[in-house]
Parts: sequence; C-alpha cells; structure tokens
Amino acid sequence: MASLPNWPVIVTGNSGANVSALQCLLNYRNNKTLTVDGSFGTNTYNALVAYQKANSLSADGKAGSGTLSKLISGLNIQNPTTSMAARAAQYLLNKFGAGLTIDGAFGSGSQTAAKNFQSKMGISSTGVINANTWQYLFGYNSYPDGGGTVSGWLKLHSSASSSGGRTVNMPSEIVASKWAMTEGDPYKGKINPYAGNATVIKGSSGELVDGSGRYWVAVGPNVMNPNHSKSKAITAEEMKYQSKIDIVLKNASGTIYYVYAAVGDCKAHTYPTGIIQTGNAFPNGTDPHPGNADGSVVEFMGTQSISGLRSYDIVKIIVY
Repeated sequence: MASLPNWPVIVTGNSGANVSALQCLLNYRNNKTLTVDGSFGTNTYNALVAYQKANSLSADGKAGSGTLSKLISGLNIQNPTTSMAARAAQYLLNKFGAGLTIDGAFGSGSQTAAKNFQSKMGISSTGVINANTWQYLFGYNSYPDGGGTVSGWLKLHSSASSSGGRTVNMPSEIVASKWAMTEGDPYKGKINPYAGNATVIKGSSGELVDGSGRYWVAVGPNVMNPNHSKSKAITAEEMKYQSKIDIVLKNASGTIYYVYAAVGDCKAHTYPTGIIQTGNAFPNGTDPHPGNADGSVVEFMGTQSISGLRSYDIVKIIVY
C-alpha cells in the first residue's frame, strides 16, 4: 500500500489540478462562483481567506492540512452525485490519467476511475471519495511507482528507463490488446542458457526478474534483429540475450506506461513477421494464420498470473 501522504500546502502562484480542486471546494462550501481556472491568484486568495475566517481557521491564505481537511470534512462523493465537490474529485482523478470529462457529474465512469485509483494506491477500492481518498488524491501527483501495478506484481512506470534506443513498431495486423501471455516456468527458474550467468530472481507471484528488477521475457527474432530473415534459423549470437527493453503500453484513457524488461529467450515460432508469436515453427512457410491476429508479442517468463494485462494495448518496444 502506498503510504498516506501529507496534505500539500497550496499557495498563491500555484497552478494545476490541486488548485482547480481547491477552487471547486471553495465554491461548494461558500456557495460562490469563483472561476475555476487552476491558477491561484487574488480571487482565490480572497475566497480562501474568507472561508478560513468563517471556520475559525488561521486566515493565512494558504490551503494546508487544516484548511483542506475542513474543506473535505464529511464529503463522501459517490455514484450518483452532481456537485462542485464531485467536480473537484474529477480534477484530482485526472492527475492520474483517468481522462474524465470535468462536469461535476460523478457517475459510473468517475466511480470506475476512483476504484482504479484506490486499487493502485492499495487502499480500499470502494469507488467512494472519502476523507482518506481525498488525502491521497491531493497528496500525490503521480502513482508512487509511476503507474501502479497490474495483477499486483507487474510494475508500470511513467517514463522510459533510458534515453535513446531502437523502436520496434507493432505490425498493423495485430489486435493490440492480445499482446502478452505467460511463458510458464519452462526453465525451472532459469532463463535460456544463452543468456549467460544472468541473475534470475523468482518473485512471490511467480514472476522472474533480473538483479535490477526487470522482467525476464521472450520475444520474436525481429524484435532483437530487424534484419533477421524468415528463411534463416535463429542464432544465439544475433539474439543478444540480456538486452534491456521497455514495453510501452497504453490504457483505455490513452495514458502511456513503460514496463522494464530484459530478454531471456527469443522464440522461433513467429513466421512471417518475426515479431508476433503464432505458435508455429519458424521458418516453415505454412503458417495457417496469415493475419496473425491471434498471436502475442511478449511472453513473461515465470508462473505468474497475468489477469488485467489485456486491458492495456502495446504501443511499441524500445530496445537498448
């Protein structure tokens, strides 16, 4: 579970979602029509001081723990709710890639976004914005590990692991969300012997990672060598085992995440694209699935469950 954050201190000159949420809450509590523009200027300052004076708070024009706690006191935003307070919650949820329309109508979409946020933070996933969730929403600007986890073990990051690299674009014929499957534990805790004396650690969920926490994966030959010919067998020399890669994902809201991985095996059954894995021997020239839409691109090595992975589309792979 992500640790409970401190309340931020929102002051004159600040801008962004926290300021927009503050302005919404001041409107809700003061029955005012303060412009919600995400910019903490004179009007916001004056409205905040007025609220602080009316509620026996230190009238310093700074929204810190005392003021924010008072503003959200007793506010449990849930489906269905329409209010300026619900609008504040939507602004805060969008900090985390929810992609909500800011309309103050907290319906099923906002509820789902709230549940997703709570799940990724490791707090009770009720879909209700209560005092605890308000504090998490205000206190964090991104998920602590960049993008939370999938299935409780697959870490998502908000930025690439390195700069540069070679981009592997996905073939147009693939159904994007069918991008991954589990490899099982074919080497009984070990990766392909051509990977050398690489560190292999088996996690509590059965995932295999290297010494830096990168997930051991299997890919097709043209991921590692874009010039690999489909008429040639794979050679260990060209596959560059232990190469670092980032698997670039996109969720339903269009938010981009990165999975840090290391190549522990290169699968031969990828005819004809050399990227999509069809389960057919390579090369064979008799692939019964010419569209390859049923294939996968990356196989995670280990015995872990991958529930939830298919809700993410694979955008590309970056090879370092």
